[in-house]
Amino acid sequence: LWIYKEDLENILTKDEQYQSERILYRDIASNTNERTMISTLSPKNCYCVNSMYINCEKTPISIYKKLFIISIFNSFVFDFMIRRFVNIHVQKSCLYQCSIPQPEEKEILSNSLYLNLIKNTSLLIVKNDPENFKYLLYLEHFEFNKEKVDKILNLNVEDEFFKEKENENNFIVASLYSLTK
Repeated sequence: LWIYKEDLENILTKDEQYQSERILYRDIASNTNERTMISTLSPKNCYCVNSMYINCEKTPISIYKKLFIISIFNSFVFDFMIRRFVNIHVQKSCLYQCSIPQPEEKEILSNSLYLNLIKNTSLLIVKNDPENFKYLLYLEHFEFNKEKVDKILNLNVEDEFFKEKENENNFIVASLYSLTK
């Protein structure tokens, strides 16, 4: 689908939310797929239609809270929970039926477990789309130096480093839900 610039104004919302990154997740899913919930950030100035649910914020949400939510959505624990409510579509009503921790930004930034969770999530997002998201590695509270960022950006997407970060996130989210085994 291609939209001409002159038609863009008629299509886009007046609140200009498309100018910031937003949470999106795959709408079409099945409870028999390997993963039911798959979520990420939309790049800035991106507009999505069909089969992708994109969050429209009534009040702006900080990037740290967005990363936290995506961390939860992409975890095995959340996938297990939402699977009970999904047939073919991951609808908002399915999300409302799942328990989701909702710390405030201040809490996320002051809790080392939460901070590690969102840091890992930013690494995983950057891995899949470095061109649009490498700025995440420079977020104030992540404290990656230029050398570390360059090293991360030069890793192969199949590198074990990313699998370790994904596994670490699954363990952190499991602990948030008080799961031990």
